[in-house]
Amino acid sequence: MVTRVDLGTPWQRNGLDQLAAPGLPWTDLTRLTRGNAMKTVLDRVEGDWARRWAVPGLRISLALVYLWFGLLKVIGQSPVADLVRATMPWVHGPWLLPALGSVEIVLGLALLFGAPRRLAPVAVAAHLAGTFLVFVQAPAMAIHDGNPLLLTTTGEFVLKNLVLVCAAVAILGLSTSVTPASDEEIVLGRPVSTVEPR
Repeated sequence: MVTRVDLGTPWQRNGLDQLAAPGLPWTDLTRLTRGNAMKTVLDRVEGDWARRWAVPGLRISLALVYLWFGLLKVIGQSPVADLVRATMPWVHGPWLLPALGSVEIVLGLALLFGAPRRLAPVAVAAHLAGTFLVFVQAPAMAIHDGNPLLLTTTGEFVLKNLVLVCAAVAILGLSTSVTPASDEEIVLGRPVSTVEPR
């Protein structure tokens, strides 16, 4: 008994034939994998699970970081106490770390509970941007021998905040009614017209 396998449209069948060819353009592979003939577990994960859980996952994990780091500052057990003092030398007093920790806890709770939806990610991104002051205020703590390519442990710790800033921006962009930018728009850095030129 012969079982018929539906390979999709002629274009998709042609694409399946070309899969073995190393010169197949990436765009054709992308289009091909989106066809019904190539629906895989990864497609389902990308399409269903990732879209459903990406923003809540970012929001909850960022909230956890803020709650944990804030609590350490409030109870006086933060390993970055000297870094905070060196980054903000114009602020003095024993209240600095507990106050900063309290702000971080409030931001963590706002992220965790998703309110206020737009303000929390913006405040988190602004707070994280402030952590880069170490490169200006205390560069010796962040880089070796004045070479910005040679980061210290502190420099690496602060630089990874770029990822957290992007997470906050993603939370803001994906949890509002704004249409997310396409991959092409991100690469080009400008909106792409959906109208084909004649």
